[in-house]
Amino acid sequence: MKTVDIFWTGGFDSTFRVLQLLNQSDCYVQPHYIILEDKSTWVEIGTMIRIRKVINNRFFNIAHRLLPTMYINHELIKKDPEIETEISRLRQELKVIEQYHLMANYCKELNICNIEVAIIHMEGEMGLFKQHRSIDIFKAFSFPISELSKKMIYDISLKEGWDDILMMTSFCKRPIIKVEPCGLCSPCTTAVAEGLDFRLPLKSRLIAKLQIPFRKYIRKRHRKLKDNKIIIAIQKKLYE
Repeated sequence: MKTVDIFWTGGFDSTFRVLQLLNQSDCYVQPHYIILEDKSTWVEIGTMIRIRKVINNRFFNIAHRLLPTMYINHELIKKDPEIETEISRLRQELKVIEQYHLMANYCKELNICNIEVAIIHMEGEMGLFKQHRSIDIFKAFSFPISELSKKMIYDISLKEGWDDILMMTSFCKRPIIKVEPCGLCSPCTTAVAEGLDFRLPLKSRLIAKLQIPFRKYIRKRHRKLKDNKIIIAIQKKLYE
């Protein structure tokens, strides 16, 4: 039986795709997770463990098809010379999504030829996404839900009865006290921009809404502003 490899983070989009594969296909699902030094890492791992328990209890007849997650520390991923050279070249032309850099090296090291990346449709960012999609070093990646928005995913989950599981997912990169979304990081502002602002507490929601215009401005002018020291400092403070 077919096995589908997927990068699962315990986030909204990748968890939706895991549920979709389990419930709407007969394939096995092999999750992969790269351990970073982010504050959100252990929140994400804990979230995946809790979600897996719910899947085991609710979908006991198909839960066996969700294989144990393959974890690897990012520091153990070998850097492929060809990928590193191409990444350096690409960064002179466009903004390279850093996770893709790690993921490309990971796939090369494990000889993974096809792995799903659960990126969704985001207004104003699809041009960058299409550029990445056409780059040879990212050829192992497939994007099965790239035509869906977060709102569409949520509506589908309501219809299928998965919405409560998706509400368990994590998305904030800098969770604060009680693991509440910060409202500062990119995933928080994306959640608000995509109509899922009800997932953030009021204070974090307001912070995220104030950031959205700035974020759009920077992304539209990335080439011109990518070396601006003030912009780099602001982005580092807000989004890393």
